[in-house]
Amino acid sequence: HFGSGDIPFSAADHTELADTPQSKEFIQVPFMIGAISFFHSVPGDDLPAANNRRLELDRCVLAGIFQRKITTWDDAQIQALNPGITIPAGTAINVVVRNLGSSSTSLSSQYLSMAGCSGDNAWTIGAGKGGAGNAPFWPAGTVRKEGSGGVSGHIAATPYSIGYIDSGHGHASGLAEISLTNKDGVSLTSKDADIGAAGTAAVSTAIAADMSLSWDTVSLMDLPGATTWPICTFSYMYIRKDMTSETLQHTGPLVEAFAQFVLSDEGQLMVPEFGFTGIPAALKTSARAALASVTLHSGAVKWTFETSTSAGAGMSATTFSAKRSSYADVERKDISANVVTMKAQVADLMKNEVVQLHGSGTTNPKRFFWKTMDILEERAMVPMTMTYRAVGSSTGQHEFKGDGPARVPFNHFGSGDIPMSQVDYDMLHAIPDDKGAFVHIPFQLGAISFFHSAPTSVGEINLDACTLAKIFQRTITTWDHADIKALNPNGLIGVPAGQAITVVRRTYGSSSTKLSSQYLDLACPGGWTIGVGSGNADTSNPSVPTADPMWPSDTVAAQGSGGVSDYLAANPYSIGYVDSGHGHKLGLSEISLKNEDGVYLTSKEADIGSVTSQVTLPAAKASWADVSLMNKKGATTWPITTFSYLYIRKDLTALGRSGAAVKAFAEFVISKEGQAMVPEFGFDGVPENVLNI
Repeated sequence: HFGSGDIPFSAADHTELADTPQSKEFIQVPFMIGAISFFHSVPGDDLPAANNRRLELDRCVLAGIFQRKITTWDDAQIQALNPGITIPAGTAINVVVRNLGSSSTSLSSQYLSMAGCSGDNAWTIGAGKGGAGNAPFWPAGTVRKEGSGGVSGHIAATPYSIGYIDSGHGHASGLAEISLTNKDGVSLTSKDADIGAAGTAAVSTAIAADMSLSWDTVSLMDLPGATTWPICTFSYMYIRKDMTSETLQHTGPLVEAFAQFVLSDEGQLMVPEFGFTGIPAALKTSARAALASVTLHSGAVKWTFETSTSAGAGMSATTFSAKRSSYADVERKDISANVVTMKAQVADLMKNEVVQLHGSGTTNPKRFFWKTMDILEERAMVPMTMTYRAVGSSTGQHEFKGDGPARVPFNHFGSGDIPMSQVDYDMLHAIPDDKGAFVHIPFQLGAISFFHSAPTSVGEINLDACTLAKIFQRTITTWDHADIKALNPNGLIGVPAGQAITVVRRTYGSSSTKLSSQYLDLACPGGWTIGVGSGNADTSNPSVPTADPMWPSDTVAAQGSGGVSDYLAANPYSIGYVDSGHGHKLGLSEISLKNEDGVYLTSKEADIGSVTSQVTLPAAKASWADVSLMNKKGATTWPITTFSYLYIRKDLTALGRSGAAVKAFAEFVISKEGQAMVPEFGFDGVPENVLNI
């Protein structure tokens, strides 16, 4: 019954409709002014403090960016417009655009294609609404998203991005707006600008007097004025002048009434609520006059508006009365008032806000951490919320390393049973201003053991590294294999001839997988051929490994230490690896392992802490990538021993009170009280010399 758009009909389309029978003649009625802005997600700390952390760009630099001729934020042209900018060298610009046709694409490309830019910044990819087969023909490397929501969501989620959307949408989403240089050379944002200033100047007297004329030449783009925003547009209603047909007898008056309300003082006062600007007063008068030129069916009954009490007439079936309302409106007003009150209350509560602390990583210390967090929450005067996600060392390291060029962590601290690799250590320490620098804090000693589910009547089972390597690589598949018998001269009592060995191992990345494979490779040189690593698998096919070790297909994949131990408990004659304390707590039978001194022992019989005297440890802030407690000498030394570490950023200032909570948590963990709690959970505290690092 009516249309609406942010662009006028083209001259060709307008002529085509105007030259057809009278029923096709129409008016284009402007009812609000919108602005298109460019928004970004460059962290505020990277932008000049002297310029209130604003990012300034002009039209030609933007043209270079969106054509992928300027691809990094440290480009000389960007630096020249933003003295003091500190974006890391070589940081890529992530450009996001609309993937389907849109007025925001049309207006943005129209603005960027205007004359005046030269060299690589000259606009050569066309101006238009975009979408399949339509200009602009975005270069490879641009990200395409659907709708304004897709663009704003990408900018919000992806640091160092840039994209265009309507200004109101970007502001409502809390995005940072780029300051543009307007026609008068003034740098400003759409919030600083007088959006309506372009409206009156853009419309000729002839068009304002007769809105059935073509608006094709009307442009609010890059008009002069110190406070004028350079990318503005009218939003239009497209309304047929002739609504006399039988099919429009009843709907025609509703179209007229709808447009009358939109152009009324009440309607225009509502526009800013949605991030736009009403039209200037003179244009509003012209628009109302144009609407009056619409012809309705001879039998049509016009709708009227009751803004003040009109006895009798207000009860007409075709009257919109401001005196009518609903209880839902009353409730909404009450809710709005309550929200205002609640905001004030929240502001007061923020003074006594809940302190958040969230960590993630290895499963081994989870119970120790959870108990520590309970203790600290109970002892704190201020409200605190502390959580720890037991997701494995690899995930803990991934979430601590963070994502994007700035490497902002997903957690407040990480934890793992393996140190950070040298590559990851160097990567984080290369972030400018030491923002990525971190420390390893060893806080407990753990052991990895091999457990089995042969009947207890079998007795103790001795195995060495090479025999275990053959078992886990499936070259030994039965419990009565000659190599196993040779290590157990008294025999495995009661084991049936040819009894199959079932191997169970972790599905996804884990420190226990890395340590077990590292030990088998180290202690059996040349005998371990399927790779050393944390392991992993695709969730769509978890039984197939995607990272070393590349387990044989007839091994059983189980998720987490709990999955491995549950499988062992439920399936006789199986073998697998879990942290020693976990296996002992569940009453599993441990393999007696041959250590470097040739002594067969279990982790219960070993002196787990003795290994630390055999290694030289670096400073906490240095790399620990080469630290290994594996397969060391000593009659009572356990061959698969590791530290569990806290990973903590050195600069916690960005975390506010959470940063102080991280430090307090770590201090408790390595305190005498904290260390005394560690054995309760099947692990060993670290010696004094390690704590003093």
